[in-house]
Amino acid sequence: MSTTIDGTAGITFPNASVQVAAAPSVVVSNRTSNTILSAADLSTLINITSGTFSQTFTAAATLGSGWFCYIRNSGTGDITLDPNASELIDGLATYVMYGGETRLVQCTGTAFTSVVLSPFYRTFTATGTFTQPPGYTAIGTRVIGAGAGGGSGRRGLAGNARGGGAGGGGGALATQIISGLTAGTGYTMTIGAGGTGGAAQTVDTTNGNVGVVGGTSSFSTLLYAYGGGGGGGGSDGINGAGGGGGTGSAGTTGSGGNPKQTADMTTANGALNSVGGGGASTIGNGAAGCAEYGGAGGGRNDAATAVAAGGSSLYGGPGGGSGANLTNGNVALIGGAGGTFNSYTAGGGAAGGAATGANGTDGTAGVNGFCGSAGGGGGSGTGIGGTGGAGGAPGAGGGGGAASVNTFNSGVGGAGGRGEVQVWGVA
Repeated sequence: MSTTIDGTAGITFPNASVQVAAAPSVVVSNRTSNTILSAADLSTLINITSGTFSQTFTAAATLGSGWFCYIRNSGTGDITLDPNASELIDGLATYVMYGGETRLVQCTGTAFTSVVLSPFYRTFTATGTFTQPPGYTAIGTRVIGAGAGGGSGRRGLAGNARGGGAGGGGGALATQIISGLTAGTGYTMTIGAGGTGGAAQTVDTTNGNVGVVGGTSSFSTLLYAYGGGGGGGGSDGINGAGGGGGTGSAGTTGSGGNPKQTADMTTANGALNSVGGGGASTIGNGAAGCAEYGGAGGGRNDAATAVAAGGSSLYGGPGGGSGANLTNGNVALIGGAGGTFNSYTAGGGAAGGAATGANGTDGTAGVNGFCGSAGGGGGSGTGIGGTGGAGGAPGAGGGGGAASVNTFNSGVGGAGGRGEVQVWGVA
């Protein structure tokens, strides 16, 4: 006796019984909250589209050896895999699946194991804990320091030159592939706070107030990105701009953090660049130093000339634009433009305020993991001075506030953008 498996002559198996098993199908079950995984979920793709919760399991002995399913976190929440009672998954009692991750989860009859099919990507915008998930050879990290606040303008009598506040420096960006982390161990992600802008000057013939430095961001103790230096207050001479933060130290008022360029900017076009923190110009109305990974310096000016744009950075945070001056002839000026990321050219970010006392434009938020644009400086007027624009998050410096006549308070400096830590799996 022979059996034909395709209904045609010539392909037979003598004395054989042939059975062809159908491959298991994979169906999708979309979820936004916990439903315990059961035998009915065999070969199912559990697609978690939103929410933060613990995903529980039926006992491994009940599911049996050979049971499996796929779990995908396609939302932005943190999903904790939590087997029954004291049972383990990949040798751990629980662990977190971050957004973007997909795993094949298998049952042995007594425990669970998994295989990473697609890695996670997680952004921390507030200080918190990253818990290392199993199944990765390394973790990619990008850490961005916070931008500093811009200085406020000088308040003074007509007939005297009054300077606008300088822009705040941007925060540095540091990136690294980190290996050797322990699965199930938590690591603190510290997010630097954006510096506040210098307060309005309320006293006649008094210089403006300095902006607050940007905070440092870090991945545990393994990687740091320092914040920018605060923009100097407007004066009747030359003020100091906020230097950009470096990957080795923070920026200060007038100088970029290490590593940095050896000379500060003395021209208005951002001709000198720095791998580390961009310096702030110290002569005339030069634009701040631009940078590569370091934050860029804020724009600054002397009280007799036009204002300066903030420096830009190829990867790090850009610097804020300088607030506008009032000349000794009481001529109002516009505020300087803020810097932008992905550029070595000063300015190009948010616009400065018009010469009517208008506020500077706020910087925009970063996209695709990069820094935001810096805030523009406030415009001056014969009335109240304009406020500096806020730096975009993450990492951008705030614009300087404008100068004012003695009957009005000077413009407030714009706040710097917060820092950020981005983490992704290298499977």
